[in-house]
Amino acid sequence: MAIACPPGAPPPAAIAWLPPPPAARHGGHCPPHSPPLVATRYLCGHPSFPSPAQRWRHWRTNRGLLPPRPPASRPQPPPPLVLSPPLAPPPAAWVRATMVHDDASSSLAIAMNGGADPGPRPALTVPVADAAAPVTTTARAPPRARVAAPAAPAAPAAAPPPPSLSARVLVAPPATLDALVAKHCPPGSSVINLCPGGPHHRPPLEYLPPASALNALAGYGAVAGEAPLRAQLAKRSGAVPGTTDVTVTAGANAAFWCVLATVADPGDAVALYAPYYSSHAAAVGLAGCVLTTIPAGSASSSLPAGDGGGGGGGCDWVPTVAALDAYLAGRAAEAAAATAAGTPPPPRLAAVVVTTPGNPTGAVVADAALAAMAASAARAGVWLIVDAAYEAFVFDGTPRAAPLAAPNVVAIHTLSKAYGLAGWRVGYAVHPAALTAPLAAVQDAEATHACRPAQALAAGLLSALPQSYVAERVAEVAAARDALWRAARLGDVRPPVGRPAGGFFFLVPLPAAWAAAEEAAVTVMASEAAVLVTPGREYGAPGTVRVAFAAVAQVGGEVDRATEAGVRLRRGLDLLLERRPPPAKSGGGGVGGV
Repeated sequence: MAIACPPGAPPPAAIAWLPPPPAARHGGHCPPHSPPLVATRYLCGHPSFPSPAQRWRHWRTNRGLLPPRPPASRPQPPPPLVLSPPLAPPPAAWVRATMVHDDASSSLAIAMNGGADPGPRPALTVPVADAAAPVTTTARAPPRARVAAPAAPAAPAAAPPPPSLSARVLVAPPATLDALVAKHCPPGSSVINLCPGGPHHRPPLEYLPPASALNALAGYGAVAGEAPLRAQLAKRSGAVPGTTDVTVTAGANAAFWCVLATVADPGDAVALYAPYYSSHAAAVGLAGCVLTTIPAGSASSSLPAGDGGGGGGGCDWVPTVAALDAYLAGRAAEAAAATAAGTPPPPRLAAVVVTTPGNPTGAVVADAALAAMAASAARAGVWLIVDAAYEAFVFDGTPRAAPLAAPNVVAIHTLSKAYGLAGWRVGYAVHPAALTAPLAAVQDAEATHACRPAQALAAGLLSALPQSYVAERVAEVAAARDALWRAARLGDVRPPVGRPAGGFFFLVPLPAAWAAAEEAAVTVMASEAAVLVTPGREYGAPGTVRVAFAAVAQVGGEVDRATEAGVRLRRGLDLLLERRPPPAKSGGGGVGGV
């Protein structure tokens, strides 16, 4: 017997639980008008004929379609419907069934409709009265209730994206000086390294406090710096109590960062005189500010007559007041034009940065020029940040810059150069007293304060060392400058090189054929002349290389490496004149911090 259940019908197991229909009270007979071979009834328990087959035979016998069966052969009522496995009673519902008997196969088809579909039908064992043995069937869903094939397993969810970096880091020039030195100047190499901007001497450690005192400095200290050191630095810089103050930082770069974060917001413009210090440019980008440049003027060389030939046509890139005024006037005109056109104005200018003595140029800005720059910046409502890290190293009688106190001026200083404390990281900012609290808030979130033992050493050096100590270091650096500068100049054969008036560096313009191939020029000089210099593009001076002469200054009776470095530098520049460069390649990113 095959049982087909239409959609929404309960399984055959529901038959045993359905209440008897009214037709059962009339003897279980079908109405007289029923078709001869089709009977429509409610499938339910019947008091006389519990089996559908028995009711079917009874219906046909009453109509003379079958002879009556002898009483002896009349089978006993079969046991009730057995389910395996047992199912819980389905929801109460009437099930309408149409029974069709096939005389040829003596099978009974039951089509049910109505009710709610509880899901897959179980296998049933249904005993039929006129069958020799029970028939095992499986209830199936009808075609109309065909269920869609199971969906293919969903593809595994995509892995979440990795954490991203800030856009400021992605656009900031990488610090590649270490990679440059590792490539061309590995340990044990004979290449003379003219890249680093550190001092050639080390501090005398006898001024370092004893171990017992150093242990007392192991805890946290004042954010703005230790009181004894701040008092000495205030006296040194001419700070006026109540008007000017001093904040000690972990080096000059940290001082610049704290000042920049104090006076500029993300999106503001910050102007640097170009060529500029590479770490200033990196800090501006990392602060989310817009870097703009002011071209430095090219003054005549200060080369004395007969000291290397040539004279004139220097390339010392001196920052000038005229260049600043032209820059500010151009910005004002741009803002006015934007207002008239109804377009967004240029970014607000927050600060102008000038470095004197210059890194990488060695140019020194006179006191009068600095005062005029401060006045121009004040009229525009702009801060003037003066980086004076190399203030002690001025040559040839050039006057040292006097402390500049103005309401809109912040000066950056360090003890790394004059006292050899580059690795100890002691710098400081001289600023209006109104910036003391904001700077402390920034530094507290950045480094908290400079290293306390380093501050103790700095205080000891400032109080114990005579001024002659610094003067001797300046003379040693000046001798190295002369040796390398004369080697780079060599008459009119090469492009002119302005004699640096201060600092640790100067720029050498490359021959025209190599102007767009700085990295290749550096490689040729390192591999064939055994001298390493830095590409000038990193300092906003494309077509040049930077020479750091303080790296080969001699101290006392040490071997004079400056003379040998000058010979190699001359050889390297001659090689560039003798050959053509390889195909130009894109320049790299920053050199980081020197």
